[in-house]
Amino acid sequence: MKTLALLILVLLTTPAVCQLPIHYQIKGKLTSSTDRKVYLAKRDAVMTHGRKAVMLDSCVSKWGYFFFKGTIPEANYYALLVEGTSGWKPFILDRNLISITMNADSVYDATISGSPTMDDETLLANEREPLRKRLVAVLKASEKARQQADAAGMAKWKKERATITQQINDHTLNFIKKHPTSFISLFELNAQLDQIPKSIALDLWYSLDASLQSHSIGKKIFEKVGDKSEKLTKRQPAPNFTQPDLKGRRISISDFQGKVVLVDFWASWCEPCRAERLKLKNLYDRYRDKGFHIVSISLDQNKLAWKKALKKDGSIWTDVVDLSGGKQTVAERYGNQTVPTNILIDREGNVIRKGLHGDALDSELAGLFRGH
Repeated sequence: MKTLALLILVLLTTPAVCQLPIHYQIKGKLTSSTDRKVYLAKRDAVMTHGRKAVMLDSCVSKWGYFFFKGTIPEANYYALLVEGTSGWKPFILDRNLISITMNADSVYDATISGSPTMDDETLLANEREPLRKRLVAVLKASEKARQQADAAGMAKWKKERATITQQINDHTLNFIKKHPTSFISLFELNAQLDQIPKSIALDLWYSLDASLQSHSIGKKIFEKVGDKSEKLTKRQPAPNFTQPDLKGRRISISDFQGKVVLVDFWASWCEPCRAERLKLKNLYDRYRDKGFHIVSISLDQNKLAWKKALKKDGSIWTDVVDLSGGKQTVAERYGNQTVPTNILIDREGNVIRKGLHGDALDSELAGLFRGH
């Protein structure tokens, strides 16, 4: 069973062949200042080094407006800082167009719109606010008891503080269960690791969307809690999707229930992907009559490039294209940030393995179809 744990860890940390960056856009407004320089930095760097942190980008606001555009390897917490001020505003940067309005003299109070993830952060904060206020009141009462050398009072407020803290933690865990696709759930789970049993943390990790499990933070969480070997045989249902094929027909992974399906992610601009498709043809011919099928998902954002590549390389199985236009891609739902990548799915629609290639894939298929 320990071998299984190591295997999952290896699959989660396999080096990228072709990285899929996230394209971001930030449009902002300073309500009390013009011609001020605005900086973009990673939140953790600012928390550690303050204004000495390495700034990823900067621009000068014109008539109070500023704009950032670029790419990042994955969604994460970033921060905005304004020249000549001491505050900074943390926020989650992803592929959504984010709008920020802030006063240069009170940056932390900025308002953010356009990001469903930030909406989730606000939702959780509002739900926990009554408990937070109670905790603040208890801390004040506890400090007063300490100053008065009131041992009984200190013991009382210590117990009350522990009760409220547990309530906050329980509320957070319930939020994670109810919001398995939210980036906030990933961060909150990471923050809770030292306060909850590993078995509970692992259950919550398994409940998260595959895109969160494969995030760098998701991988770190698994490294810490993924040693419960009895859980590692659990197969998760493959996320369903619907995308157009070459003829414009809407194809879903659920259409192939009852078959063993290899979901293959590729792109016309990825040479290793093109080579991989050629290798898959032999396996497809060998196992297709036994109930094996391949669904190749192109991550091309240029439909013509996708069609041109298929015309040159040939298309003998199901080929679809993921033209998500800035929304969460099918690749992200499957936890993929690189190509070529594949996921093998059983006849019931559950994930068997991820990242099987060459002889390893051939051996797995041989085992699945032995006797057929």
